[in-house]
Amino acid sequence: MKTDKEKMLAGEPYLAFCNELVTERARAKEILFEYNNLHPSEMEKRTEILKHFLGATGKQLLIEQPFRCDYGYNIQPAVPLRLWL
Repeated sequence: MKTDKEKMLAGEPYLAFCNELVTERARAKEILFEYNNLHPSEMEKRTEILKHFLGATGKQLLIEQPFRCDYGYNIQPAVPLRLWL
């Protein structure tokens, strides 16, 4: 039997408030709180957090603050990337 996370990733109906997904959303909120509160001049730290959070590589990765998402691991940016959301 699939977990709700496996169902979500497969595009199937799932329960968004299962413990695993609630925990993962809370983790993403913590990371994005840190990211969104960095000074705009802290480019290296911003890039470092995004690389760790999104699993992306490359030096030209920037998403302007504020950035919000639920999980982060399902975002696969192509670099170079610069987003204004």
